[in-house]
Amino acid sequence: MRVMEDSSLDLFLPEELELLVVGTPELDFAALEANTKYEGGYNKDSDVVKNFWTFIKDAPPETQVRLLKFAAASTKAPIGGLGKMDFVIQRAGPDSQNLPTSHTCFNTLLLPDYGSDFEKLKNLLGRAILECEGFGLE
Repeated sequence: MRVMEDSSLDLFLPEELELLVVGTPELDFAALEANTKYEGGYNKDSDVVKNFWTFIKDAPPETQVRLLKFAAASTKAPIGGLGKMDFVIQRAGPDSQNLPTSHTCFNTLLLPDYGSDFEKLKNLLGRAILECEGFGLE
């Protein structure tokens, strides 16, 4: 079965075409951190932002993949890796018991300002990403 006759797809090996279509499973969160933009009053030195990156770096790979799915609706990095992905962490109001949310179409994590309370961030962000269902499309 052929998808297209005389297609430029013939130039690719199946593995290369898969990489182009679905991205890479290798997740470099240090590259994502270096490329992240901050909005709503956050910057890379905000307490909650520092705690976010600590949480992600210390998390097991399964949790890291779930975070990516929660924030970007994908379990894989785009071509070129996470450093090529536009990612935004945006302030979602003052300290509260609210769970973080996201705008997956824009790779934006809406993170309440939990301040320096690492345990609170760990519990609420962890709960949000572990219970995430998205659109249920797999």
